[in-house]
Amino acid sequence: MVVQNLVTNAVEAFDAGGGRIEITVEQLSDWVQVKISDNGPGIPEEIRDRFFEAFVTQEKQGGTGLGTAIAKSIIDAHGGQIIVKNFK
Repeated sequence: MVVQNLVTNAVEAFDAGGGRIEITVEQLSDWVQVKISDNGPGIPEEIRDRFFEAFVTQEKQGGTGLGTAIAKSIIDAHGGQIIVKNFK
């Protein structure tokens, strides 16, 4: 559910021309690191610090602003960590 949500968010942020999403998985001693990256427009600066809070959204059609908050709660419940980085 976590990966599905993050990939869906990336796809919805692409413009009409589409884009590229890359998922990599790497074993790091006792951790597994999953990276999801895309060449979309990035997360607007005004919501970046609150991206994983409930009801924070990028004004998507039909979005509730709950997807990333739920994804973070699932990862937290399993002792993981989720971070967001913009490279734009």
